[in-house]
Amino acid sequence: TIHARNNLLVNSLYIIIMSDAAVIPAAPAAAPVKAPKKKAAPKPKTPAAHPQYKIMISEAVTALKERGGSSRQAILKYILANYKVGNNPTAINARLKAALKAGV
Repeated sequence: TIHARNNLLVNSLYIIIMSDAAVIPAAPAAAPVKAPKKKAAPKPKTPAAHPQYKIMISEAVTALKERGGSSRQAILKYILANYKVGNNPTAINARLKAALKAGV
C-alpha cells in the first residue's frame, strides 16, 4: 500500500542520512580568537539650553492668560518664540504632546 511504501522510503532515507553523518569527520577548530573591541567611553551629556517641558508649558499657560485655557498650538508658538528648543517644530510638537498627555 501507499503508507507502507512511504514508510519504507522514510526509513531508507533516515539510514542513508545517519550513515553519512557518521562518516563526515568533525572540522578542526583552528580559528583564531579575536579580542573584543573596546567600547568608547560615553560622552557626558550636555545640559539642555531650555528648562523641562513641564516648566515651559506651565509658564506658557500662565503668560497666555486665556480664560478658556490655552490650546496646544498656542503653547507651541509661545515655546518656540521664548525658548531655544531647536528649529525642528515637528520634534518639539511631539515632545509637547507627550508632556501634555502625561498631565503637565
